[in-house]
Amino acid sequence: SDLSSGINAEYGNEWAFGLQPNSPYRTAINRMFLDYRQQSFLSEVWGKWYSSSSTCQTSVGSDIKFNVEILAGLYYLFFIGTGVSFVFVVLETLYAAAEDNAATRYKKGFLACLGSRLALKRREIWAEWMKCGRMGRRRKISTETNRSL
Repeated sequence: SDLSSGINAEYGNEWAFGLQPNSPYRTAINRMFLDYRQQSFLSEVWGKWYSSSSTCQTSVGSDIKFNVEILAGLYYLFFIGTGVSFVFVVLETLYAAAEDNAATRYKKGFLACLGSRLALKRREIWAEWMKCGRMGRRRKISTETNRSL
C-alpha cells in the first residue's frame, strides 16, 4: 500500500516496474511504458481489468458439501490402489525368489530362497519404518546374503 501510494503521488498512475539500480534495461522499459501511455493502452487495460462491470458474475464450483457418498469413489480408488500395490509387491518377491533359486542352480530350493527374501524384506521394513537397528550391520548382512544366493 505504501509503495502504490508513493508511486501514485510521484508518477500520477498505478504502473511501476522495479529494476536494479543502473540497470541497462531501464531506458528500454521506460520507453515502452511511455509508448503504451501515449497510446492509452495502459488505461484501456486498467479499465478492462479493474472496472466493476468486468467482474465475473458466475459462481466458480458449487456449494455441495462433501459426504461419504460423494467421496466413495476416492475411497474405492485408494483401497484398489493399495491392493494392486500389495499384489505387485508379492509378485515381485516371488519373482526375485525364483531368480535367486535359478542363480543357485536350484540347489537351495524355491521355498528357502523365498524365506531369505522375506527375511530381507522384514529387516528392511523394520529398519526403514521403525528407524532402528544397526544400518551398517543390516547392509552388511543383506549384502552377504545376496552374495550367497
